[in-house]
Amino acid sequence: MRTFVGKYDFTMKIMVIGASGTIGGSVVRQLQDKGYEVISVSTQNSPVTANLENKQSLEKLFEAHKDIDGVICAAGKAYAGPLATMGEEEFYKGIQSKLMGQVNLAMIAKEHLKDNGFIILTSGNLAEEAKAGSASLGLVNGAINGFVVNAALEMPRGIRLNVVSPSILAESTAKYGQSPGRQPVPAQTVADAYLKIVSDAFNGQVVKVYGEKL
Repeated sequence: MRTFVGKYDFTMKIMVIGASGTIGGSVVRQLQDKGYEVISVSTQNSPVTANLENKQSLEKLFEAHKDIDGVICAAGKAYAGPLATMGEEEFYKGIQSKLMGQVNLAMIAKEHLKDNGFIILTSGNLAEEAKAGSASLGLVNGAINGFVVNAALEMPRGIRLNVVSPSILAESTAKYGQSPGRQPVPAQTVADAYLKIVSDAFNGQVVKVYGEKL
């Protein structure tokens, strides 16, 4: 029997892919603070490793870890650079990693999660807000959002599928610069959005975490 306290089910086992990243690390800490069992997954430097860009790696991950209630993905790479110097190879970096990596993850996870489980992917505000040098990121983020809102209608066994779309992180502005017209968002605020999806009945939603307009 599961024990519910408010909206939280503290017996859930949740897998977080990209656990060593800024967002993923914050999500892991908040889940653990609330008493959830967390399986932290990273590409390297982690007890549990997997390659988001490799379907066989993802299959092995779920074969090795059973009885998972939900999976959160805060991983995936995409190219950023001037449009004038971008070719197919640069675009395909994001398509292969952040887009198809997460699509494949959702397709595999839906066959392995418990009934009424959940999948949370990650896109970004560049799907609809412009920033120079971000055509590839905008392409990938928009495609992820489109996949989620439609695929959620066909998830089996009551599994919920959602995506978090954050703005630039406050912790990342030194490396990536600030998005024009938006205040950066702390990783902890973004992590709050993932936890809200875990505890509430969201399905097929693009949950935006944008800073205030400047």
